Amino acid sequence: MKYKSTIGMEVHVELKTDSKMFCACKNELGLDRIPNSNICPVCTGQPGALPVANEKAIEYVIKAGLALGCEIAKISKFDRKNYFIRTFRRIPDSQYDQPLCLGGSLKINGKKIGITRIHLEEDTGKLLHQRERISVLWISTARGTTHGACYGTGYRKRGRGEEVL
Repeated sequence: MKYKSTIGMEVHVELKTDSKMFCACKNELGLDRIPNSNICPVCTGQPGALPVANEKAIEYVIKAGLALGCEIAKISKFDRKNYFIRTFRRIPDSQYDQPLCLGGSLKINGKKIGITRIHLEEDTGKLLHQRERISVLWISTARGTTHGACYGTGYRKRGRGEEVL
């Protein structure tokens, strides 16, 4: 019996924005030198604190979607994902069921790699709050459209702007 590898890719891209995903706190490297000095009630999930989505992050996701031939959603929303993460707030906001971008593709080595979705999420992966809550763009390939390691490597290289033969 012969088997053919089928690889689906999920790429997470940290967006270079001046502020965090849902507040105006600075988002830059080196802020973690003084723990928890760059936080606000939204970052720490205080009652009554109202988050506002980062416009620049949304703009970057839409630009990526247009470049990959995605359909840009007229309506999108964020939901709270509840699972244990070792952070103070522990609940990231995600666009899983109504992403900004649907469909699209990327051509690598003459083969079309389908894109299922591009969505925006905030990264909650650090214990220091000033490097939490940053904007992360997620690109998921269509199931079964990436065959073999050479296409996975080509996808990664194309994403980094490297030449793909």
